[in-house]
Amino acid sequence: MFLKVERQYMLGLRSRDPDVRHKFFTLYHDSIGKTLFTRLQYIIQTQEWEALSDVFWLKQGLDLLLAILVEHEPITLASNSAQVCPQLFWLFHRIWSWAEGCPWPSGTI
Repeated sequence: MFLKVERQYMLGLRSRDPDVRHKFFTLYHDSIGKTLFTRLQYIIQTQEWEALSDVFWLKQGLDLLLAILVEHEPITLASNSAQVCPQLFWLFHRIWSWAEGCPWPSGTI
């Protein structure tokens, strides 16, 4: 049923009244899967953001992701997830340190 009235729910997320926005978000949150993968897939692939095209719609996407986090549990990667080598972190840190100390204005590199 949610998919049939999705555009109206999305417009409800734009309400100026925080209580109304919260009620619409709760309905929106309850209608989507509760795993990180399901949420990301929905936000990136499935959701039509056109109803919120004139506002910063990424806030709603981020709220959907944050709503499934458990406050006192660490975020961990699955054992089969891709991981970045520690050497890349070292290289990134070196480049970042160099860029911060360079004489060029920020953003010109």
